[in-house]
Amino acid sequence: MKAKALNHKMFIVLSPVRSDYKAAVLARNPQVFERLFDLLNQFELGYRPTVIDFFNDNQIEDAHFADYDHLLPTGDGVAYISKRIEQIVRES
Repeated sequence: MKAKALNHKMFIVLSPVRSDYKAAVLARNPQVFERLFDLLNQFELGYRPTVIDFFNDNQIEDAHFADYDHLLPTGDGVAYISKRIEQIVRES
């Protein structure tokens, strides 16, 4: 694949959500991201993209959210996610 030949890396970020929203999503579809992973397996990328999963990250708390799926723009959640993404990208 051209991306691999150019040494490009793919990152997929699963967004965080507040616990009540997550519970509602999982009640309707317990394997909410299963189709995504099925699709990734179908592509012959020659490598596995890095999935950064904030949907299931226990470091993100309801207090970090302005509403059910938007973090407070100046809150600790935004700082945590930014630092975590930077760390993962640098280490890959």
